[in-house]
Amino acid sequence: MVLDVTGRVTDIEKAFKIKMHIYNLPTENRTFFAPDVSPSIPNGLPIMDIEGLSNYSISHPVLPKATSFPEDGSGTNGSYQGYDFRHAYLPGDTLTGYGQIVGLFELDGYYTSDIGSYESQTGLPNVPLQNILLPGAPTTPGRGDGEVSLDIEMAIAMAPHLNKVVVFEGNNWMDILNSMEAHPEIHQLSCSWGDKNTSSSHLSAEHTIFDMMGVQGQTFFLASGDGDAFVSDLMVPDDDSLITTVGGTELTMNGSGTSYASESVWNHGYSSTPWHYYNTYYWGSGGGISTRTSIPSWQKGIDMSTNQGSTSMRNVPDVAMVADGVYIIFNQGQTEITYGTSIAAPLWASFTALVNEEGTAGGLNPIGFLNPALYYSGKVNGTNDFHDIVTGNNEWPSSPNRYTAEPGYDLCTGWGSPNGQTTIHALLDYEARQSAPILSTSITSNMTLSKKYYRVTQNVGIDGSSTLTIPSGVHLFFAPGKEITVQPGSKIIANGTSSQPIRFERLDPTQTWGQVYMNGSGNQFTWCLFDGGNKNVGILSKNNSFSNCTFRNGWRGISSGANNDGSGGNSSFTLNNCMIQ
Repeated sequence: MVLDVTGRVTDIEKAFKIKMHIYNLPTENRTFFAPDVSPSIPNGLPIMDIEGLSNYSISHPVLPKATSFPEDGSGTNGSYQGYDFRHAYLPGDTLTGYGQIVGLFELDGYYTSDIGSYESQTGLPNVPLQNILLPGAPTTPGRGDGEVSLDIEMAIAMAPHLNKVVVFEGNNWMDILNSMEAHPEIHQLSCSWGDKNTSSSHLSAEHTIFDMMGVQGQTFFLASGDGDAFVSDLMVPDDDSLITTVGGTELTMNGSGTSYASESVWNHGYSSTPWHYYNTYYWGSGGGISTRTSIPSWQKGIDMSTNQGSTSMRNVPDVAMVADGVYIIFNQGQTEITYGTSIAAPLWASFTALVNEEGTAGGLNPIGFLNPALYYSGKVNGTNDFHDIVTGNNEWPSSPNRYTAEPGYDLCTGWGSPNGQTTIHALLDYEARQSAPILSTSITSNMTLSKKYYRVTQNVGIDGSSTLTIPSGVHLFFAPGKEITVQPGSKIIANGTSSQPIRFERLDPTQTWGQVYMNGSGNQFTWCLFDGGNKNVGILSKNNSFSNCTFRNGWRGISSGANNDGSGGNSSFTLNNCMIQ
């Protein structure tokens, strides 16, 4: 519970046994207020943290003007805008964010006319906006207006048919995070601001909220920072173990924003404009090792010998996306081509809206805290599920030897950037293994699977004269030792396509699973993938066909026996253009 309290200074001083004063800030041309001592509370009163008694640390977003970038987008001077991001990271896909909402953490306001202008100029549809104004929210957009406009425009560009974008505006981190957590219908959240309050009580309170977000199926993304490799403490809350931290890349595209070509680590180098968080003048993808947070379980088991990561403390970032050469509209019609990981975080949030759009259609829960799925995919499938960034670094004069992009995970861009449906399927496959509907143990009438994902956690029998129809794109995950048995008179019709094969996979890739016994007559498997387990597909009947099927990862092949449908003779099957890997 977060309580907002207002009152006269004298009453606040009396309640917390403090005296409030005004001080001159030596590093900036401004004053700040703060108490003379730490606040006191009665013994036994369970208060985790007290905030708002000082404005010593405030966030100052800066949107620097990009002076050099690949110039192969569809925007002004070859900048990236609008549909360029989908062409790069989700080419030709029909997912657009229907039914999903993106929530944005903001410490300033924006002009709605700028968002409309951006949509109009880039050919994007008009996405509804909702503002949630918290105590202290600005009445007029200030110097952070560009950051807010950028976040909204990126969210809409990646998912142009979102139900809406919800903008949480305030001046206190706990207020905004608490309000976001109080809206569990918003499954993807993004923040491009750095918190300067590093007190243990504050970080503990934030962690509690992030924990609740994950339980509710909310995914929280935070920009990893723009000062290249960290040489001291990471920007908070970058290293919290319950959020996904997003680094930056230098994107190159074919044509004018037509298709993905390549990516390297975003490292701008020196700029006359300092990065506000540490007042450094070198800009690039933030990455480093936490001094506060131990390595989470999902980050263990990665070879850190060449990427210079830690095996005992939290490493950041987790993933990355484009962070340079992006066109925005803000401040009542002002335009700029800018850079920063502030671009990448809302893009990843909207990409996750697409993941949840497809997952919802397949009967899955919202994916929630993303890192277990990200790291599972990276460790199990290697670099196949992402655009692996293997060139560049986030080195700078104060950190001349850390860090360099490496194959697999590194402290420049994490696992890399989204690789379209490959990434979406990898993340959903992980979620499906946790929460997909369970296939009925007894099928006694004709049945067509209506969801995309199913778990086989008990033996399944298809009895009588029933037909189980498995449409294109369905995934069935088998628990160890479980199997489907087709009794005489029944059959399976599994008709996949080359673009959407039907998959028979293990629930736990480290364990074996049962067999598919096809005893009925006329089973048909087209474009099916039987993935792993050192088991056979058993055939004990006539007229079974396999067309364009693949048996891989330890699959032992197909065995047949005496026909058991009463017609006598041996079972029979046809293999057409099949592969055993």
